[in-house]
Amino acid sequence: MSEWKDISTAPKDGSVVLGWWPSMAHTGGYMQSVKFDDFRQAWLVYWDLSEVPVTYWMPLPPPPNPHSEKVE
Repeated sequence: MSEWKDISTAPKDGSVVLGWWPSMAHTGGYMQSVKFDDFRQAWLVYWDLSEVPVTYWMPLPPPPNPHSEKVE
């Protein structure tokens, strides 16, 4: 998997990426699939469209290939 990159280098073309942002409630942070919304000029959680303060990103990994697994 790729290394985390500064959010300023992330694609803003509607691509879905893995985003990370710090948590105020505890140490650590959150990871979620996000995309940049040009109209709102904000990073949004892909599945519910809430705005999030993303600070780092990386490309999503490729999905699994269900045809490569053996069925017994």
